[in-house]
Amino acid sequence: MPEARVTCWDGWGFICMDHEAAPLQDYLGDFSEHWSRWPSAGRTTNLHIVKHLKCNWKVSLDAFIESFHVIATHPQLLVSLDDVNTQYDTYEGQPSFNRMISAQAVSSPHLGKPVSEQEIIDSLLSEGRGRPELSAEQTARDVLASVVKRYYSLAAGEEIDCTISEAIDAIQYYVFPNFVPWAGLVADRLPVPSLRQRSGSLDHGHLAAAAA
Repeated sequence: MPEARVTCWDGWGFICMDHEAAPLQDYLGDFSEHWSRWPSAGRTTNLHIVKHLKCNWKVSLDAFIESFHVIATHPQLLVSLDDVNTQYDTYEGQPSFNRMISAQAVSSPHLGKPVSEQEIIDSLLSEGRGRPELSAEQTARDVLASVVKRYYSLAAGEEIDCTISEAIDAIQYYVFPNFVPWAGLVADRLPVPSLRQRSGSLDHGHLAAAAA
């Protein structure tokens, strides 16, 4: 009977059919250190969604590890997601993983016109749940981060200490060939009641989908 190597890491099971391959921890390299701020222990699964796609798995994966598709697939997000200036990070001597960060509560240059901070926050917070009127000094990013951190702090029963980016941005790691975990508060996948739970606001999958 064929045998496979199975290694557990942070609650995940990794299967390797190559008995000559390096140990998983060596393969992950510095990714383990990157991920140490967001361990899986203590999380719960709120929702599990499976979508069957009629394509090779590598084709579907390629569609989720970049932001170039947003303008065509999620155009409703352009008012509050800066797809154009998504940051892509690679690390010298670390060929097994990379990272991308897409800024939330910033409008996309693809719109071709300025969007006010008030319009951005209005597109993200549900009508009827208390949309704040922003002052001239406030930005949508600051206000949204405050809302999200406040909710997570209440849910956790303690003050959540994180950066604005960790609170609201789409921070995605990709470990070759098929492991794509989300970092920051997004990684916890808790639904935020004050945010619209529909396609077009913070991307439903980013904040309300299940943590594995």
